[in-house]
Amino acid sequence: MPSMVRNPLILKTLFKSEDVESYSSGFKRVYDECNSNGVNIDYIINREGFTFIFKRNVVNNVVNKELSEEERLVLGIIKKDPSTSAKKIGEIINKSERSIQRMLSDLKQKRIIERIGNTKGYWKINE
Repeated sequence: MPSMVRNPLILKTLFKSEDVESYSSGFKRVYDECNSNGVNIDYIINREGFTFIFKRNVVNNVVNKELSEEERLVLGIIKKDPSTSAKKIGEIINKSERSIQRMLSDLKQKRIIERIGNTKGYWKINE
């Protein structure tokens, strides 16, 4: 499908300021990037152009509603700092390191989070 420029003046300005890399490369770049990173997508092509549909894992969204307040706090801390430790999380929410380790273990078992790497690794939230 050929690219459709909706506002040539804006596109020309962005291209000259080097804020746009090239004309007509958006669809392929987004599609390739999603595929290489395991993002589940679909798309719709119509007269006006195209629309991407990013699919999320509904199972975890349902599970998230069943989390305790403390588990939600832990997830919030991990979102802000994925490389944080159980000790740091415990200090922030005033819980023992062992309690945090149990919560992290429960969250891993529910497949809400996973540890990437070892002690120098980080937490990945599966959404």
